[in-house]
Amino acid sequence: MFRTAAEQALRWRDASARPPRVSFNVSPLQLDADSDPTRDWAAHLRRIGLAPDRLIIEVTETVILDGSPRIAQHLGELRQQGFRIAVDDFGTGISNLASLSRIEVDYLKMDQSLIRRLPTEPRRLAICEAIVAMAHRLGLEVVAEGVETEEELARVGDIGCDFAQGYLFAQPLEQAAAADWLYAGKLVGQSPGLEGA
Repeated sequence: MFRTAAEQALRWRDASARPPRVSFNVSPLQLDADSDPTRDWAAHLRRIGLAPDRLIIEVTETVILDGSPRIAQHLGELRQQGFRIAVDDFGTGISNLASLSRIEVDYLKMDQSLIRRLPTEPRRLAICEAIVAMAHRLGLEVVAEGVETEEELARVGDIGCDFAQGYLFAQPLEQAAAADWLYAGKLVGQSPGLEGA
């Protein structure tokens, strides 16, 4: 999966004036393994000529809550090598916010369960505002997941989300269709300063 993501990022870098970063998921089992499967990733990117910051490693919120020193070490090493780290589905569990000071990450991806009905539920909006404010104080960027309507896009823009992703932008796409979508310039959301991810 890593090599596939790297190859795709390389193709998009060479074909687009504004190439996106490519995200892929890494499981807790991989990060907690005795034989670190990520140890050769930076060397592979050097061989193909791709900067590590073109890739975003997504880990679930449970990885942050786990507290494993080995996971923290592996993520720290990957980040030092230049990879970006995102916490996926943030807000689905009992988030130990103190863990965010122990493991350095670049992005928080607010789970779609928080985004749903955002325009009509003031309490949900307040929770999302608090998450965005906290993330920004920690120097993190925030992605709103599961954005499906223009109204939801407007609300996540109003509360300061940096990026949005969801069916409003596109359904899941095969590789060729994703390239067409990218080249059509549909990465930018319709709220000022908010990008589609």
